[in-house]
Amino acid sequence: MKKLLLLQVLAISLLCQTSLVAQTPKYRHTESGVDRLTIERTNGQQIEMTWTAILNIKKQVPWQELLRGFQTDFAKVVQDIPVYNYCSINYIQGESLVVDEVVGQETYTVNERGGFDYVKSNACRLQGKDVTITIAFDTYDELQDEALYDEVQAAVEKIKHRFYISNVTAERYIYSATSQGLVKPPVRLELFVPGRIMGGVFRNRAFVELGLGVGVAINDRNFVALGLDYMTTYAGDIQRTESDTYLSLRLGELGSGATADIGFNIRNGIRANEGVALRAGLTYTTKSGMNLGARYYISERTGDIGGFSDAVDFDFGIGWSF
Repeated sequence: MKKLLLLQVLAISLLCQTSLVAQTPKYRHTESGVDRLTIERTNGQQIEMTWTAILNIKKQVPWQELLRGFQTDFAKVVQDIPVYNYCSINYIQGESLVVDEVVGQETYTVNERGGFDYVKSNACRLQGKDVTITIAFDTYDELQDEALYDEVQAAVEKIKHRFYISNVTAERYIYSATSQGLVKPPVRLELFVPGRIMGGVFRNRAFVELGLGVGVAINDRNFVALGLDYMTTYAGDIQRTESDTYLSLRLGELGSGATADIGFNIRNGIRANEGVALRAGLTYTTKSGMNLGARYYISERTGDIGGFSDAVDFDFGIGWSF
């Protein structure tokens, strides 16, 4: 019977995946899984470097070999490359170097003050193991200039790999070559309505939970939200559904990534959950919007005012965000 209930929960969740309409902001679909460094050069151009998240850029990412290898290979052929008004260069380390003429483009770069600068630029994309470097440039000489390597080296030196953060979530850095330091990205706040539906098992009972709230997107990566979660389960002994309501605070990453939440039981209607005071847990959201999570419940001690028991319960769930 328990297995049947769990299968029903999973079936409901799968059906909901195709019927829910996204209500999260435009930042919902930001690229994840990579760390990103944007370098604002003294000449107004930009360099952007991305690498596999959780890797230490100073010890585990061979960006030096990629950049030096490109400069060496480019120097061998630059004399034979036509001077295009606009061009795109694609370099795959150890494999190929392709220069294509492209239609003219206007490039607007974000400066450290949160504004925009217009710079005529071509694009050069370098791809290596675990790292990609995109360089905006005007002339071929800029790609061979030693200052290019020096500015990237100076920016990388400013990055601190924090074990308790860098090994968990993707990070973004902005470096200004003019001020020779990292720049905090401007804070942009955007309200949105986060929602999710989950199914799982708690105290040997299958449950379905629907959550809605009000959230604030911070920059293009993180959010904080306050919401209500409505948990329902079927009580076989009385042959009817019962429900609990939680007031939840969530902090996490937009798009795919981890979300931490803490919830307070503000209305207890599930007899098996009587005494549950609060819960806290972690949920991981995939790129498709699927959630995988576990939460830790704490119950009040009967007759002990303000105290909590040492006995705890976990739930495990799967669902989707919308």
